[in-house]
Amino acid sequence: MTPSDRDHILETPNGFFLQEFPDPLRLLALRETLIKHPYFREQNRGRVKLLKLDRLLTSNELLTLNRSVHRAFPLCRELIMDRLVVKPGPSEQYTPWHQDAAYWEGRKIVRVWIPLDDFSDGAGHLKIHTHNTPELLEHTPSGIRDYFSRMIRTISPDDPNHIALAVKRYSVVFFNEKAIHASSANHSPQLKLVLTGMAFF
Repeated sequence: MTPSDRDHILETPNGFFLQEFPDPLRLLALRETLIKHPYFREQNRGRVKLLKLDRLLTSNELLTLNRSVHRAFPLCRELIMDRLVVKPGPSEQYTPWHQDAAYWEGRKIVRVWIPLDDFSDGAGHLKIHTHNTPELLEHTPSGIRDYFSRMIRTISPDDPNHIALAVKRYSVVFFNEKAIHASSANHSPQLKLVLTGMAFF
């Protein structure tokens, strides 16, 4: 990431930046650690969920993860990975259109998305809407338990005005907190995992 990439993300509401993570073996080992957690044997029953990483990793494992990601992107003043999106497959549950600023009001952040599996079209891929607004749009309760609780109802789930990011595993996506985004349902038979977090510049 260069200073111009950083400025583009910060200044462009639907701006994003995509780069490969320089140490994929570390993320491969992390995925293997995560799926050994009892949650995946006992509680995973097909629903998409957003889990706190500090409930799945030890404090040392989480600290090591955050240090390695921060080291890869030294332009960030601070970078914190704190959530895991769990997308079992096949499933019809998608992530509705939303802006992350709706969850972090009062804090200027950049969102970080690191897939631990390949996300192709129809397999839970990320979608960035082309509507470029600096405003926080109205969000209403989504009714989705244990996942994203707010959504933008004025945008149809099938709205074609978006960029579909078929992202390879161990890539890193940075995007503006005002970016309107969603993700498709995971129609593949494989479990898909995504690390999410926030960066401060």
